Amino acid sequence: MKAILHIGTNKTGTTYLQDSLSASRNVLLEQGFAYPAHTGGFNNHKVLLSGLVAHSDLPRHIRRKSENKLVPARIELLTELARLSKEGRTAIISSESLFNRTKDGLVNQIKS
Repeated sequence: MKAILHIGTNKTGTTYLQDSLSASRNVLLEQGFAYPAHTGGFNNHKVLLSGLVAHSDLPRHIRRKSENKLVPARIELLTELARLSKEGRTAIISSESLFNRTKDGLVNQIKS
């Protein structure tokens, strides 16, 4: 699977980038890229963190969601990423919450 990870820090225009990617989904698909829909009521792909660290170690804004909402949202996003991979598309994943998280853990989760 090919993926582009955007892990910009807070307050660096990440929300604007995510909104632009969302608005450009059709154009991205035509070019072989895909920006997966956000799941679980999150405005970006931060649900991937729920599989990397203990719930108690998640950032407060993610921890507010109960685990029974995080797990299905993460599974939905990972299922979508697997589908995109089979289609040969390059996924674009964006979340400032991924900044300073274990790179290897995130990469391994996306690959599985």
